[in-house]
Amino acid sequence: MIISQHDNQLLNPLQLRARASKRYGFIDAAASALVQKLGLEHQTTLSAREQLELQQCKWIDSQIQNYLTENPNAIGIELGAGINTRFHRLSARLEWPTFRWADINTPRDHAFSQSLLPITDNYRQIGCDIWNEDWLYRTSWVKGCPLLVVIEDLQPRSHDKLSYLLEDLRQRAQRFHLIVTWQGHLSAPIKKGGLQALSNAHFKVSKSPIVNRLSRLMGGPEWQGLHAISH
Repeated sequence: MIISQHDNQLLNPLQLRARASKRYGFIDAAASALVQKLGLEHQTTLSAREQLELQQCKWIDSQIQNYLTENPNAIGIELGAGINTRFHRLSARLEWPTFRWADINTPRDHAFSQSLLPITDNYRQIGCDIWNEDWLYRTSWVKGCPLLVVIEDLQPRSHDKLSYLLEDLRQRAQRFHLIVTWQGHLSAPIKKGGLQALSNAHFKVSKSPIVNRLSRLMGGPEWQGLHAISH
């Protein structure tokens, strides 16, 4: 398979998870199988930066698992998912998974991801413009079903788009849970409110224009570099 530079960038997080599976006790069988299938060479040692990225991945997984424990029949939707094995990884940890999952990507990224990951009964992939098309409708979500939305590495300047997304979700969903991480440089892990969080060095709570905006929308606590809120 000839892989373009753009597609190769999509594979970097996949390779990181496969490398972590070999040495860091992070089990992602789907990522390991894909990397082996594609014949991608990789080192087993993670840099300090990559270890922080792995911690972020683990944090998101734990937040999702907590939500699914209380809402086992929920649908999870990841926006800008890339080559995502989160559904496969989390399903493998459950004896009988009943949640559904949809990965949303741009049409170009969707085409590449779909060529690598098989569709199953509870998993699907969708290609669309995240900010201008009705991706929620295309996931076959129905009103009343617990809804989980994940956005990883959102650009800090996207706060207006995120505010619109939150308002749209509030109007359409009776219950939803949002997990967001911000694109930027990760600093060392910190403890806040009894939860493990990562603070982005260039996204300080006190200076962020989105904090008050989201607090008004959701009535939620202050945001660190990554956070989860419920409505």
